[in-house]
Amino acid sequence: MQAFDEKPAGAVPFFGELRAQAAAASQAQPRDAEADAEARGRLRVLCTAEGQELVERVLENTVLNILKEASFEEFAITQPPVNLVRLG
Repeated sequence: MQAFDEKPAGAVPFFGELRAQAAAASQAQPRDAEADAEARGRLRVLCTAEGQELVERVLENTVLNILKEASFEEFAITQPPVNLVRLG
């Protein structure tokens, strides 16, 4: 089992990819100027240190919440989830 800190050789961290996506989005021809501006704004926020820290905290808190609920046996981690809503 691979540790969380270990990455396969040549792997690009997610936030490193965001900068490349932001650069590519700025060079792409906009189809809809308003949607393009909105997408660039979201990428610009995620490329900042504050945006990365926010995403990190949200993901960390989500994982910790799931582990907390599992430790108190609020759901069975060995059973697949039950779908309570049916569409159609």
